[in-house]
Amino acid sequence: MWVLLALLVLSAVMATIDRQVMALVVEPLKKDFGLSDFELGLVQGLSFGLFYCVAGIPLGRLIDKYNRVRILFLGILSWSIMTMLCGFSSTILQFFFFRVGAAVGEAVLHPAAYSLIADTFPPKRMVRAVMIFLTSVLFANGLAFIAGGAVVKAITSLPELPFGLRPWQATFFLVGAPGLVLAAFFLMVREPDRLSGDREGLATFGDSIRYIWGRRRDYGPLYGCSLLLAVPTMTTYLWMPTHFIRTYGLDASTSGYYIGVIYLVLPALGGFAGSVITEKWQNAGRHDASMRIVLLCALIGTVGGLAGIMSRLEHTLVLMLPLALIPVAYYANIVALLQLLTPSRMRGVNSALLLLATNLGAAALASPLVGAMSDTLFAGKPWGLGAGVALVNVSCGMLAAAIAVSSLERFGRVMRDSVERPSGPSHVL
Repeated sequence: MWVLLALLVLSAVMATIDRQVMALVVEPLKKDFGLSDFELGLVQGLSFGLFYCVAGIPLGRLIDKYNRVRILFLGILSWSIMTMLCGFSSTILQFFFFRVGAAVGEAVLHPAAYSLIADTFPPKRMVRAVMIFLTSVLFANGLAFIAGGAVVKAITSLPELPFGLRPWQATFFLVGAPGLVLAAFFLMVREPDRLSGDREGLATFGDSIRYIWGRRRDYGPLYGCSLLLAVPTMTTYLWMPTHFIRTYGLDASTSGYYIGVIYLVLPALGGFAGSVITEKWQNAGRHDASMRIVLLCALIGTVGGLAGIMSRLEHTLVLMLPLALIPVAYYANIVALLQLLTPSRMRGVNSALLLLATNLGAAALASPLVGAMSDTLFAGKPWGLGAGVALVNVSCGMLAAAIAVSSLERFGRVMRDSVERPSGPSHVL
């Protein structure tokens, strides 16, 4: 089972690097295709983010119905080829469609990975397995800028490239190519047995939706906490660099450096600590351990959310440290609970819906709402953006904490029932 997890981690790292590499070649892309910043934003956001979220739902249905390992193989193969083809684009329309293709391929990864982990690891080990997988994603965000920057620098320094490629084109080709090798390894992996839901036969998409709606009192708190606790991380990425520039007079490079260093390591540490505490509490008989971790993260997020209203830079950075500890810790526990609640034949759809609700919902709160507050409530104030970030983050943290408190008993029963269920992990490879 650890070999499968290692392959999933490598897939997550590869997908993240493929996704983030565009940020390193924005200027040459803009120049070669004659794009405005608005058009460039559509290519970066619409061509990937929207299709990535929406495609996950029908792909989740396929994951629930067919061989997950083979679907994952096709997904990795697809996004790798599409990333390489981005390097051969001669028009912006071609580039747009290749990015959409890469997004659809990558949309397979998370629903398939969560479903495979749930059927491979026992309930008490599931949080740690999900934590390792999620940590690799956040770590790869930092790695993408470090390794990707080195690739771009090396390619740019070459006197001439084959086939008349420009440096940004060669970058996409080199970043996508290793995925072809990784995909081949999944041909040697055996599909693990589905440990729940098989007796009921194949579930339709309608069956999945009706099941989720029928247990909305269970799923609602998970979806709600996931969405609300994603907001602080998203506001940090979207708005805090600009807040640093406006309020503290930093340049863009220094602002990015501060945030990059904080979020390169601390989410992994927080995720590891969260998984250790969860297992310790579970072994001590606290069946509500996972939701207690979510509650703890909500309280930490509420305090850390005040970072935006600090008058001194060092105070802001200190409050951002605990804020960076929570993303993996809370989400790993939410994903683990989601898998335990859901029959195996419905996990792909449910995981895709969670991803859709979390990403789009948090984006709606983190981006336009903060901007609107800065333009209206705090108009003309250099610290107005930070105040908007703080107000949104603290509100989301408090609401998530209230939801978690009200759900402790319910999810204690869920975990107790899953531990007592007579099923064990299946083996792969």
